[in-house]
Amino acid sequence: MTNYKWLLFLSILLSNSVLAEDREHHQEPVINVTGHAELIVPADAASLTIGARITAKTAKEAEAKGYQVGLKLKEVFKNFGIDEAALTNSNTHLDAENFDSKQQQNVFNLEYSFDFGRFDLIDSLREKAVEAGATAFNINGLISSHNAENKTKVRGLAYLDAKEKAVGLLSQSGFKLGKPLLIDDQRSEFPIYASARMLSDAAAPNIESKTPLLENRNIRFEQEVRVKFKIVE
Repeated sequence: MTNYKWLLFLSILLSNSVLAEDREHHQEPVINVTGHAELIVPADAASLTIGARITAKTAKEAEAKGYQVGLKLKEVFKNFGIDEAALTNSNTHLDAENFDSKQQQNVFNLEYSFDFGRFDLIDSLREKAVEAGATAFNINGLISSHNAENKTKVRGLAYLDAKEKAVGLLSQSGFKLGKPLLIDDQRSEFPIYASARMLSDAAAPNIESKTPLLENRNIRFEQEVRVKFKIVE
């Protein structure tokens, strides 16, 4: 190695955190570089919660009305391809509430949660649920069912970013980039759920049933890796 090349290599070493030698495992010169990548993918499902709040003067009346609303909602779900086995949470309960000192109302609450994979039908589902008596329609989060593929892809992109940086660092040194010796995950963000705009009180007068529910239907995957490459002449 000429003195010029060695001095140039030391200059890269000092300015860019290049390790000239890993004495514990390797005798060859190496370079450590951090790569970063982001991957934006369209979600293909959403986590939904649909519920209703029914009030009546008597507990019996509230339960009867709630039962009927529940049957109607389950029929709506069935028409959209959602059977009862797909409901991850099904909750009903009766409460007595005092609105003032003289009047008491019995309130029957019911709630159903499930994952729904038809974005093109979410607005239609809300409209039919409201017609059946739903008073709350919440989009809890967006889901990607291709997490394994997305993780692999974004990690590969982060590695390529690290490789490109390493090539750039060595481009003026006279050295060439060799094979990767170690790939270490520094930071990962692999969401199953992504935040979505929540819409409550679906039957409220100030919410138009035909307003699109979701403005952004994408999920972001992020990966940062630190790669140790061999350096060759």
